[in-house]
Amino acid sequence: MNVERMMSLAWILRHELTSSSVISELSALESHLQGAINSPSENTQRAVETDLKRLTALLQGAPTNTLSPGLRADLHDLRGGDSRADILVGVGLLERISQAMSGGYTAVQTLDSIRKILLDVSALSTSIESFVSGATGLGQKAEDLEAGDSVVGMTIPRAAVSGGLHELRKEVQFLDQFLSTVTECVQGHAENLPVHTLRSSDFGIDVKTALDVASVVAKIIAGIKGAFDALKAYRDLKKQAQTVGVDETLTEKLAEAGTKAMEKQIDDVHAEVLQSCKVTDEGRSREISVSLKLRINGLANRMDRGFSFEVRTALPATASAEQQQLQAPIVSLSALRFEPISGPRLLALPEGNDAPRDDDEPEQQAASSGRTRRSPRSGSKRAAD
Repeated sequence: MNVERMMSLAWILRHELTSSSVISELSALESHLQGAINSPSENTQRAVETDLKRLTALLQGAPTNTLSPGLRADLHDLRGGDSRADILVGVGLLERISQAMSGGYTAVQTLDSIRKILLDVSALSTSIESFVSGATGLGQKAEDLEAGDSVVGMTIPRAAVSGGLHELRKEVQFLDQFLSTVTECVQGHAENLPVHTLRSSDFGIDVKTALDVASVVAKIIAGIKGAFDALKAYRDLKKQAQTVGVDETLTEKLAEAGTKAMEKQIDDVHAEVLQSCKVTDEGRSREISVSLKLRINGLANRMDRGFSFEVRTALPATASAEQQQLQAPIVSLSALRFEPISGPRLLALPEGNDAPRDDDEPEQQAASSGRTRRSPRSGSKRAAD
């Protein structure tokens, strides 16, 4: 990430760690756990339970819970002590505390785990304070959106463009094609969208869009997340069935059901976006429909490969009811947790002849249908296996 983006994230973390009482509540929990070990009683147990209730309320309402997917990925790269920052704030910290407490109030291991958590959270807070102070002294400012601005961002893993500049260019070209198609669909005309920021580490680009375009992109990303969740759920069922010795014919039916569920979810996303289409020419409308489906496929393929996409907006102080309604999908997107996808790739959806691909082979005729290709290389069976 660039310095401005790091400053934005640091200010959010600083507010969460210093303006709230998370560290003092963790200190109280540590103290009461020590008391529960030294002198077990109903009073010490109640004190621990009170601490946990206060921490739960604080962490469930933490600002970091509503970070955009891209900023949450950036948070994952930061450290407090030897722990990732995403498990030292918000619901990530709450889950870690819950795991530590599973050993019981009077277990020495529980106390040791809470002490380690407190040390790591304190280390993160100290590091953030030092960074903010130093960067501010050097005149650096946070990357803030102006009121009324909206951006769509894409972060490209370096491994995805290890072949060099040509591969990086193809991925930037994809984002341009995707946003151009959505913009023409939603607004009825294409636009040359301005670049808002460029980022390094993993390569990132943020592009300014209209609020209605950003809102639709948020719906697409959330819909693809739902498609992944459905596919992975069936994939897990298949593995469980294989483990207990279920007949292969039945496990393959689970795989097929998972692929159909995934395809239906993506079809539903496509249909929902088309409801907002303002292109009036019938021929062009059909072209936009086909192009949009391929772009959605491309977005899904890239999310499968570890790309992250985010949508951010800053409404004016006097936002209209329509603007607030358009903002709702963007806010909902921030509440979703995008876990890293492990194991082999789940998808190989067609993207069309003009879309950047992993290879230079021409796309098959089946691309226009928007379905997974039925070749051994990228058919539906691969998606579910």
